[in-house]
Amino acid sequence: KLFRLDVSNCGLDAASIKAIAEKASSLVELRYANNEEAGDAGAEAVAASDAPLDVIDASGTGISSRGAIALIGGGAASIFINDNAFGDDGVTAIAECIEA
Repeated sequence: KLFRLDVSNCGLDAASIKAIAEKASSLVELRYANNEEAGDAGAEAVAASDAPLDVIDASGTGISSRGAIALIGGGAASIFINDNAFGDDGVTAIAECIEA
């Protein structure tokens, strides 16, 4: 079974990320950084995945705070969301959903 997948910089959109998230039930690590068309829909699909994801790299994927909050709610231990334009209000919303 496949445990780690890196599809960064592959020009993928939300539908492609959703397809991966729905089929890759054994993944513990998914890196899909710099796929700017993935957006919030891609993040929400990853967050809803049945895979036991422990590491998610959604850097530079065009997500808003909505997508970041969805990923955080998915339960992964490490989430990379740098290079997304959240703005001050978005970062505040993200910070509020992080459990200590």
